[in-house]
Amino acid sequence: MGLYKKAHLFGKEVDFFTAGDQAPLVVDTAIGRIGTMICYDLEFPEWVRIAMLDGAQLIAMPTNWPDLGMPHALTPMEVVRVQAAASQNKIVIAACDRTQDENGVSWMSASAIIDFNGYIKGAAKDRSAQIVLADVELPTDDVIAPGNSVRADRRTDLYKNWL
Repeated sequence: MGLYKKAHLFGKEVDFFTAGDQAPLVVDTAIGRIGTMICYDLEFPEWVRIAMLDGAQLIAMPTNWPDLGMPHALTPMEVVRVQAAASQNKIVIAACDRTQDENGVSWMSASAIIDFNGYIKGAAKDRSAQIVLADVELPTDDVIAPGNSVRADRRTDLYKNWL
């Protein structure tokens, strides 16, 4: 249905890959508009916003979150950032993370499905390989409260010098 190349390279990826230079891929499917981005791309709020502005209702995101030795909280910080991106953009995000240890690297194993309000609807239970499933409703509008819209309330006149 399309081709997407990761735009934001992480760590030593710059030694092996060339960053993509196209916006996140968003395609029409039988269930709605689905966008994709890869791993580190989600760390850039503008990138998720671009997918939302292109009509994405759900972002499917494969990721390799390395375990960098941060404290293991009830909700890993990687998932908290996905929750924030989903809530800020009124979009569902399904993040599929790598599991266990491989080639001397430990992975967070933090796959999660986040609804458009930022709530975790499904998450990996432990560091084993598993399938995460959840029933989620795709957003049908961008209203975050009566009279407030994440599209209509944007002040692009204020942002134009930076975007």
